[in-house]
Amino acid sequence: MLRTTNKKTKIEEEEIKGYNSSLYSIVYANVPTFECNLTQIEHTCLDRITLLDQIVKLKDSNPKGNSTSLDVQFFGLVTQYLGKHEHPSTKLKDELSHFMCRIAMCDSEEDKDWFINAEALLLNFRLSTNDLTTHLEQFTEFGWSKLTTQEFETYQKDLEYLVLTSNGKPIDLDINSFYKIPFEDVPKLVEHGKVVLKKGWAIVFKAYFRELIICTYRNYLEFAIEKVKQDKARFKTQYPEIAEILRGITRPTIVNSKLYGANSSHIKKEQIPELSKTFPLCMRVMHDHLISYGKLMHDGRLQYGTFLKGIGLSLDEALGFWKNAFSKRVTSSEFDKEYAYQFRHTYGQEGKGISYDPYSCEKIQRTFPSGKEQVHGCPYLWDSERLEKKLLELGIDPSKTYDIVEASKTQSRMACTKHFHFLHPNNNNLTGVINHPNFFFEQSKIYFKQIDEKNKKSKENSKNNNGDVVLD
Repeated sequence: MLRTTNKKTKIEEEEIKGYNSSLYSIVYANVPTFECNLTQIEHTCLDRITLLDQIVKLKDSNPKGNSTSLDVQFFGLVTQYLGKHEHPSTKLKDELSHFMCRIAMCDSEEDKDWFINAEALLLNFRLSTNDLTTHLEQFTEFGWSKLTTQEFETYQKDLEYLVLTSNGKPIDLDINSFYKIPFEDVPKLVEHGKVVLKKGWAIVFKAYFRELIICTYRNYLEFAIEKVKQDKARFKTQYPEIAEILRGITRPTIVNSKLYGANSSHIKKEQIPELSKTFPLCMRVMHDHLISYGKLMHDGRLQYGTFLKGIGLSLDEALGFWKNAFSKRVTSSEFDKEYAYQFRHTYGQEGKGISYDPYSCEKIQRTFPSGKEQVHGCPYLWDSERLEKKLLELGIDPSKTYDIVEASKTQSRMACTKHFHFLHPNNNNLTGVINHPNFFFEQSKIYFKQIDEKNKKSKENSKNNNGDVVLD
């Protein structure tokens, strides 16, 4: 059961109401009861998607890596995005984000497959440093059961042989090292003689528990997400605000910062003032401040600089742009001495030669929490009065400003999307939610290109019509 509130807070232990942490499960078979707010849902889901993405990348980058090293990195990621395992809020975040992401990922096969694969990988990592037998009781709902003492004694010889073929050497038998599973659930083990078959049950040795847990979990998750998809319409009706938030929860591969970092288009520094009129608000705020005051803090230069790099501003053009913008406060030689290095570093021309990618919305909000006076970060995290003032300064009418400000209170990316639609009326190309400043810019470019093509076609048709000769 889910109850929501509108208060903007972080998930902390004292805020957990009606939540029983003993329900914590590695397979998420039961939906626990808890109370949360819309901001918590959005942030925990974004954290989980980022965690899953990082785990996939960790595995891909270390296909045959040291398992101990991978485990250390894995637990570092889990702690970073979910919190310490022993803290009750970690269990809340884990379960809340998992069940919400099921809903977010259910609409397309690609999203569903990515989510199931990533969740299976998360489970695999979790099992790597745990005694698997401690988790097996959670699978009783899937038809798994322990051996009785009588069964263990009756099948002793068969079990000894099973252990010998699995381990390659005899060991002292332990009743907890075996589980009964419906034989139809383990066809491959049955086919290869790696189970003891008795009365429709397959008795499985612990050497195969991990493989079976993950396989069962994958099958269950496939089934569960399909049920969620069938019930999506009712959910959207019952929880419209949550459904709106979940529309913006997408797998990271859809919006890839590296794609924007390698933008094949090129722009000149002279184009930036005109282009800035339809920049996402975070970039527009920094651009306006830079032009007005001739300065940006280091984090602002990094955030805005990588964005400009991503939309096609070359290093030479960037140095010219920033030098000119800073000319109100520093001389050309002072700029070269104090600031140019950072921009060359951003483009991979200094230091370790690593070229920086543009920042996604999630990374901006996580890396640059918005302070009262700072202009970098996400402006939709500002207080309502400051945000409203800026939007009105930009010429956005009061009713649209109200809509954007209200959305920002719980759904920062939905507020950004509303801003996009104001700047691009009658846009039919963008159907999702903005989750990257450079995605905002790319969609804007597509919009204006379509308008130009439409106007061009209209002029050609008008020219052809004016050139017609009517003969009586």
